Amino acid sequence: MRKMNDKETKNEAFLQMLALSAGGATEKTACVREGIEWPAVVRYAQEHSVLPLIGCALLCDPNIPCPDLLRQQLVEMVRGQSGMNLVRKQRTLRLIAELEALGVDVKLIKGYALGRCYAFPECRVSTDIDLLIPEEQEELVYGHLREKGFLVEPRGKTGHHAVCLHPKLGKVEVHVQLYKEIVRDAWFQGVPKNEMLSEEPVRVTDEDLSYTTLGHTDNVIFLTLHMVKHFIRSGLSVRMMIDIAQFFASHRNEIDWQRYWNLMEMLQYKTLIGSVLWAMIDTGCFDLTDFPGLQKEQPGCVALILQDLELGGNMGIKENGRIIESYEYTRLVLRRQKSPLQYRLYMLKHKLRSAWNHMFPDTEQMQTLYPVLRKQKWLMPFLRLHRMIAYPLMKIRAGAMKDQIRTEGAELPPEAKRRIEMFEALDML
Repeated sequence: MRKMNDKETKNEAFLQMLALSAGGATEKTACVREGIEWPAVVRYAQEHSVLPLIGCALLCDPNIPCPDLLRQQLVEMVRGQSGMNLVRKQRTLRLIAELEALGVDVKLIKGYALGRCYAFPECRVSTDIDLLIPEEQEELVYGHLREKGFLVEPRGKTGHHAVCLHPKLGKVEVHVQLYKEIVRDAWFQGVPKNEMLSEEPVRVTDEDLSYTTLGHTDNVIFLTLHMVKHFIRSGLSVRMMIDIAQFFASHRNEIDWQRYWNLMEMLQYKTLIGSVLWAMIDTGCFDLTDFPGLQKEQPGCVALILQDLELGGNMGIKENGRIIESYEYTRLVLRRQKSPLQYRLYMLKHKLRSAWNHMFPDTEQMQTLYPVLRKQKWLMPFLRLHRMIAYPLMKIRAGAMKDQIRTEGAELPPEAKRRIEMFEALDML
């Protein structure tokens, strides 16, 4: 049995974690056998929220060398995780059924709709629940969620989803768009909605409950661009990479591959996606036939994304300054069609609109920000004026305008410069 190809990174433990995670997701034999650095593998797996998949790999393949105590601990952790995830999934599907009974056209995206592609669906960790609804039904959904005990934080004017928190269901994101405004306008170049969502939705039956999700090609486009968004803004995660590969492999006969690759090429993300898929093939758990239309491997590009993934950790959490290069990327993309003045005016308008809800919060939010209002309501006009002035001043003092509305020749931190150079190498600029 060959070892996993190590041309992408010198960190063998990181490659071992990637391969074992893929093995747990697919129920296939990963390309790693000898000398597994278990302390480092476990640390990386915890960092990327794929430790249950490592446990699944051990369940699927008893020949993987692992200390007995650690094997027992990981297998027990898988069983506990599966039980909790199954309960949460049932609650989620019942919530969807309630919304559908109210006449809401609701679609489950990511999460459990994606987990069904895994060999052990309950072992894919889902940190939140994502629902897509029509914008005109937004208030109806919020009203129902509040009745169910959710704390609803409405979306901003440039946002694409509201964040709703519940003591048992956790975080539910209610989407009226798949991407926020600046991502649609700049990173995805204003591609019309019908280019990304053009298929009939798919109805899925899960035991005694059912739900609707996106059509297969629409879904893989969404999952891909969601991953791209995170890659630009902060970084990849192992789970995202496995998600994409698993969905591709599970639905390769239903996906319109020509439409998919044409869109990725138009958006200049084809090299990035190809590199992610080749990294997955190198784990030994996926094959070239799983990804029709995949271009020839570019080892240097695979090396770049794996290095970035290792350096930044799960979605860039290890490098706090990564948000700066996303604004530089935005500037570079927008400057293809806009003058420097047009770019600055666009960004200023965007920042004002995105700050609107913070400058003019509703009564409930004002009472949270200023608890004195619960007893002395007469202070509301004065405190509203204070909030309107204080919030933008606070952001300006924090350097938000300087960091987010970039200027030609502005200096970048070393890690941001490295990532911009990586975007260029991946043909994204």
